Amino acid sequence: NRRNVLNFVVPATGMLLVSPSIAGASIANPEPRAITTVILDSSKARAGVELYDVTIGTPPKSYPAVRSVNPAATAFASGVQPGMILLGNYPDGSKSVVARLRDGPYPIVLQFYNLAAGGDAIGDLGRPLVTAQDALTMAQQASKEAAVAAANEPQLSTKGTGLVIKKTPPLGDKCGIKSRRGDVLEINYEARVASPGGPIYDSSEQRGTGQPYQFVLGNGDVIKGVDLGLFDMCPGEVRELDIPSVLGYGRKGSNLFDIPGDVRLWWKVELVRLNFVGEESNVKTREELYDGGSGDQ
Repeated sequence: NRRNVLNFVVPATGMLLVSPSIAGASIANPEPRAITTVILDSSKARAGVELYDVTIGTPPKSYPAVRSVNPAATAFASGVQPGMILLGNYPDGSKSVVARLRDGPYPIVLQFYNLAAGGDAIGDLGRPLVTAQDALTMAQQASKEAAVAAANEPQLSTKGTGLVIKKTPPLGDKCGIKSRRGDVLEINYEARVASPGGPIYDSSEQRGTGQPYQFVLGNGDVIKGVDLGLFDMCPGEVRELDIPSVLGYGRKGSNLFDIPGDVRLWWKVELVRLNFVGEESNVKTREELYDGGSGDQ
């Protein structure tokens, strides 16, 4: 009955703009590890999820998203969390979900997708470094940038609305270890304002040491967009990072580099050595290199 349906899902008003590059591409080709499935066998079943509608993708499309989860219900036990997107054909968003639950037929299979688990930044235990709600929040800010850019046609680049990573793999066919949190990375890099054709504001060459720049991945030594963009990288690999301001210098910008607020950044990064291992010698696994593993890295 209607009471049973609304006890399962309560549509909420309002709209949240979510990053097309974080959400749109990943929803079109969802990763199985990012999907949580909940099966309702009958109209008496309770998932205990409150949904609301978000607009994501290019062109934009409406999806039901999870606002809250009842800890005592099925969805919570299955791992559903706020910020997840409900996959499937729901042309009217959460209203379509209500209609589907009301009219059947059963069983009904609900697939919840975690936007944060669709990227490269996966931690040591196979979990994303940000929550599903974090991904929606970051994407909301990035989408606002895109909307303002489209309206005002600024000279600075507005390509994409999230972190975009272009990868050029090393020439060799072996990669014994890939970068992960806690690793020491030595990189050659070039950082530009807005786009590949924008002015260079920093580079490893400008540092004047004649050596690659060294830092610890995931330790906050570099801006967030670079930290997130260099996971699972092999020595010798080159990446181009198109970074939204929310993962760069934000609304305040950078006085040090004379960068205004709400501006995208573009980095080109070559990983020279990983934990002092270069491309030519990167043939052994972590276990072989570190005699049984690398501890808590």
